[in-house]
Amino acid sequence: MTDKRNTLILGEAGSGKTELALALALRAEVPERLLIFDMDQTKTLFRLRDAAPALESQGIRVIHGEEFLDAPLMPGGVAEALADPSRQVILDVGGGGNGARTLGQLRELLGKETTRVLVPMNPFRWTGQTSQSLWKELLGTLAWAGVEPERVRILCNPWRGREGGKEAAREGTERLTRLLEPLGLVWETAMLPESLRGQVSLPGKRLLYIRPRISGLLDLS
Repeated sequence: MTDKRNTLILGEAGSGKTELALALALRAEVPERLLIFDMDQTKTLFRLRDAAPALESQGIRVIHGEEFLDAPLMPGGVAEALADPSRQVILDVGGGGNGARTLGQLRELLGKETTRVLVPMNPFRWTGQTSQSLWKELLGTLAWAGVEPERVRILCNPWRGREGGKEAAREGTERLTRLLEPLGLVWETAMLPESLRGQVSLPGKRLLYIRPRISGLLDLS
């Protein structure tokens, strides 16, 4: 995940995109170069701005827009940061197609030479999701963001709260594989809680261990 300077993370509420953004930020080689833009367009349980004090204590700036009459606004400085070769940028864009609409003015700065596109998917967050509905939803989001489908790198996030153990990891990864297979898509990395390190084997897949930050679901000490 270090082959590009900038990272665009797209996903619906509960997909794990904010956990992914946080995990990548905490692994930054030069934290002072990194800017994180919280562009989440939905009021979810956990947003990057909630983790701002911890990140900024390590030299990582978190930037987010203000909210006016319950409507989130685009944070300032996004275009300038994306165009600055001395910076690394993570864009945490939530809200599916609604969130991706905010990227229209940034399309020329999100080229494949500089920006990787990551889409985490949590198969436990969907009710009645089919391959066709997933594809329609994904295409809609990418169209608004101006991103070609072939640029997307999919991550599987089999997190099920307190039940997120080895069985959830196995069930979730298999479920997402089945959903993506008819579309000719594959996921390449599994996002697993740190508590499962060394306990899960997924041949041919990368493993990214994270410490879930949703208050009340896991001890963060």
